[in-house]
Amino acid sequence: MEVSEALPDKQRVRSFILGGLAGLAAGILFAPRSGREVRGSIADRVWEARDRGRERYLEAQERLRERVAREREEGPAGEPAPRPDPRAEELRTRVRELRERLRERSDGPRDVGGGSA
Repeated sequence: MEVSEALPDKQRVRSFILGGLAGLAAGILFAPRSGREVRGSIADRVWEARDRGRERYLEAQERLRERVAREREEGPAGEPAPRPDPRAEELRTRVRELRERLRERSDGPRDVGGGSA
């Protein structure tokens, strides 16, 4: 029986990962550069990867915003969006007016003391 047949798949993966880490450690230890240079190089790569990740995230976010805007305009699958209900716009107008009136009331003078002295 071969050793590879005796090892389950999880054990193979663990062995592979541990071997890779051991190789990485040996490479760092026997590198021709100093530890400070290696750490600086690793830090630079981490910052570059972070910046690339942030850029990709922002690009994906922008594409999503564009797609949502397009879906709102065109509707799903490129179909024209349904026409808005005129009553909905009337209701929005009434809500805006009510909010303005409430703001005016709340911004008015308040008699906190309850009377004059």
